[in-house]
Amino acid sequence: MQRARPLCVVALSALLLEMAASCSSVDQLPDPNPTAETLVVAYGDPGLTPDPCDDALPKIDGTAEDVEWSSAQPLLVHMTGVNGTGGGEYFLEVRAIWTDESRIGGTDRIYFLVRYPDNDQNYSPDLLGYIHPAGNELCEHGEIVGGTRYCPSLTPRIANVEISAACDDTLTTNASWTRLNENGREDQVFFYLTQVASPTDPSSLIDLNRIVLGKIGPQVPEDPADQTVGSAGNSNTDLWAWRAGRTNLHPVPQFADWASVNPNDGKFIPDPAFSRFTINSGFCEDLWVSGGVVRDDIGLTPFLRNFGTTYPETGNIRFNEATGETMDTVPVYLTQCPPPGRDPSDEELANQNGKLPKDLALWRHSASFFNRFGCDSLACSRSGARPPKWSKNPLPQVPTTLLNFDFIQGWALRVPYSSGGPTGGRDVRARGAYGATQEKGFGTWTLEVMRDLDTHQGDDLPINPGAAGEYRMVIGVLDASGKVGSGSTEIRLKFEAPTSKPRTDPRC
Repeated sequence: MQRARPLCVVALSALLLEMAASCSSVDQLPDPNPTAETLVVAYGDPGLTPDPCDDALPKIDGTAEDVEWSSAQPLLVHMTGVNGTGGGEYFLEVRAIWTDESRIGGTDRIYFLVRYPDNDQNYSPDLLGYIHPAGNELCEHGEIVGGTRYCPSLTPRIANVEISAACDDTLTTNASWTRLNENGREDQVFFYLTQVASPTDPSSLIDLNRIVLGKIGPQVPEDPADQTVGSAGNSNTDLWAWRAGRTNLHPVPQFADWASVNPNDGKFIPDPAFSRFTINSGFCEDLWVSGGVVRDDIGLTPFLRNFGTTYPETGNIRFNEATGETMDTVPVYLTQCPPPGRDPSDEELANQNGKLPKDLALWRHSASFFNRFGCDSLACSRSGARPPKWSKNPLPQVPTTLLNFDFIQGWALRVPYSSGGPTGGRDVRARGAYGATQEKGFGTWTLEVMRDLDTHQGDDLPINPGAAGEYRMVIGVLDASGKVGSGSTEIRLKFEAPTSKPRTDPRC
């Protein structure tokens, strides 16, 4: 867990006291219910070269160091369930910086910082557990998850070793699997950005947030084909979604050397362009709202659903070969496992899973399809350096707080890569860090986001600090919920003119 910097946002009562004492003066206390607010987007000096060690622009690591953000004026936004879908009420801090690095051979970018109070760190997306609801059944090694008691599903048996390595069909039967933490009850933050012709023109971002939190938040809506958002989505709007349990896990450096990627030899993780920035940052989901419809940007998505009725990458319906049953909750992909007879370390296992811990994520690029012909491979979800095969019962865990059942991650991560770089405009990079400080007495999420001002893609909003009209933004937050969330008031972006900033010593 990384500790976030001391924060100027708290629950309303504590917030006002703290502002008077530290971050702001009393005469700057905000109206708790304004119709709109203005965020000054500070100018960030890019330094003398494109090297990020030559400037004080933010590292996308979620730590929000003072050297990076002290020049950006904080705006305290009132988050309410009225502007969302019935969520909590609190203040959220947002800051922004833009930079014109193109004049020194780099790329112009915009950065956002968001901090808000949250009592709990929720970062677990869906799990597919090889268990079933117990009901009145009595079973050994039962588990209580989310207040419901589950029993282990039947141990798969090898059908006929002499003929094939196939297992019986219990492993590929929906009744054997339960989708836990359904609809991805993880902490999530949504950014909506649009441009209006003049400061007096209205926008429908708040209404759009209310609709999207209920559609996109769950990730698996009742009707996945329903992408309509009505008149709230008539204006072109860029939509970015950060998921605490997925975005943080992408093993990609902030400034990647995409030319180093060669999918033909199995290399999907780019080298860092500036290797001294050692912390990776993930890809937000990038969506585009236009003509009353919300859709993914063109190209690969950063996540793939590992359950459901279709192969995520082909759209083909997936059936149990023996029974013809549609496989709704049976996993599609299986974490890559070591060869039989090996006793690798946890680090070696992670290296086969895109350097991701096998109990947190599944790396699509090295995963294999899960079916009854491969079911007696190693059960890599189990703890320990040498996991047993699926046909061996799980042993009781010590400590008992560990999951005592087989599971596979419900989402598979991948790099949204195409030749030369991220596919389409999918280059919204982000990382969040959760901190619970003793002096505050409550936890906070700190989220940093970076995107090119202009991705030159038709499904991304180009941002030009000198353009006519006005840029607007709304922020939506889901707190461990698939649908119930909060929304901000409308935020109007005001870009600071380029100025010469005091030089600082190189950071790395």
